[in-house]
Amino acid sequence: MKYLFMISILIFAVGCSARPEVQVTLVDTRTALENQVLGSYKELNKEFVMIASVRSVDEKGMAEDRLKGMSASHREAMKAMQAREFNRDDVDDFKKSRCVGENNQGLLEILPCEKSKVDSKYDALLKDVTKEENESRMVIMKRVIIMNEGLNEQDITKIQKVFARMNQDAARPGELVQKEDGSWDRK
Repeated sequence: MKYLFMISILIFAVGCSARPEVQVTLVDTRTALENQVLGSYKELNKEFVMIASVRSVDEKGMAEDRLKGMSASHREAMKAMQAREFNRDDVDDFKKSRCVGENNQGLLEILPCEKSKVDSKYDALLKDVTKEENESRMVIMKRVIIMNEGLNEQDITKIQKVFARMNQDAARPGELVQKEDGSWDRK
């Protein structure tokens, strides 16, 4: 019993004298601006889904304009969301073929790829869809600015950086993303 008591005191003393190192790892935290932008984007997306999922017909059986009554920028943002949805399969194909990547400004960037070099129709589609996708992204970014007090047109580069991070985070493994220094890497 005496030995048991002495061993437990020894273990306690060793345990108290040993300083375990505590490592604190900070998980990537979003900035207030990122939270603000993400919240506004989610709101736009939710609204788009609601508009797209409901058929509206008037008393004559004619389709109603579900965008009626919205401000011009709001309507344009909904149309941009629709265009992005329409082009999603092509954009995914371009990313998979590594003909486009997510740049560090929140836009798609066309990159040299074999498929585009050998197929002129594919190259034309690549250029057209990428242009439309980037225009849609810019419309949405500008709408996010309008939705948030305290943001204005001069904040567009900040908003683009936030969208770049969102798009790059959403990229699939193997897709190309542009780093801050301008170099490209596979996710």
